[in-house]
Amino acid sequence: MTETPIAWVDQDVEQIQRILGLNKTATAALSGENKYLLFSYAPRMIEKMFEKAQDHSLQQYLALACWEGLKAIITGNNPVGALVVVREGGIEYIFAGHNQAESNGSKRHHAEQEAINAWEDQDHMKLMWKRKAPNEKDNVILVTTREPCAAYCTGRILTTKVTTSAGTKHIDTVMIGTKDTEGGGMCDGRENSLAPAFKKKWAQLGLRVITTDFDNPNAEGFVDDEFEGFLRKTYMLNRFETKDHSTTPTRLPLADKFNELPLEYSHGMLPDIERAIRKIK
Repeated sequence: MTETPIAWVDQDVEQIQRILGLNKTATAALSGENKYLLFSYAPRMIEKMFEKAQDHSLQQYLALACWEGLKAIITGNNPVGALVVVREGGIEYIFAGHNQAESNGSKRHHAEQEAINAWEDQDHMKLMWKRKAPNEKDNVILVTTREPCAAYCTGRILTTKVTTSAGTKHIDTVMIGTKDTEGGGMCDGRENSLAPAFKKKWAQLGLRVITTDFDNPNAEGFVDDEFEGFLRKTYMLNRFETKDHSTTPTRLPLADKFNELPLEYSHGMLPDIERAIRKIK
């Protein structure tokens, strides 16, 4: 188990404002319901999810992705968060992104695409965590709080590849917190409606899709059932209303790019969990 993060229950509104990057004006623009969600209910549920999760489990990844989803609320976006988990050479690198489609006026800024962009760009500021991988197998996992949409994200997931001197990597596994029966493109047969080229690519990659299982503790997608309602009620919501609204880079293998960072490094994207889990020797 990873060290338990600092309990949210001991933090006040001003501290959570700072963590989320909310100033007083932005906070005042939030409805009472959204204030409760941001400053009370959601942080405590995320903390519990993280605390009770096994290392490298879907529940642990979802806790981090859920935090990213909260960041989207601030600018009036749908509360979706995503991670790209890259395991390479026995090290795990976690890149993060949250939905910015509404605030940017472009569907190219969905959470999954933002996380993929961070991986492609090797963005130091969006590297949430660097730690020892659970095994020596190299692979790439995309984790999202909501099923990727058929129109924009599923195709991007299937066609993304990142090439370094260490080789070319594709996303081979997708982990999903909540299914989206209206706009999703990866679960319950909705993938059968994808364009033929995408279905062919899916088969070529042998893409695995893992969804939450609230019943079987031995399932790869197991998440404690006490978080089922939280995930479905919070991360399937439509946009929260507030008043505030190239060339290919040269890439290095991640081991070279982030070589100077110690294991158990985590960036301040999740500051209070970060302070608890950082183990810089």
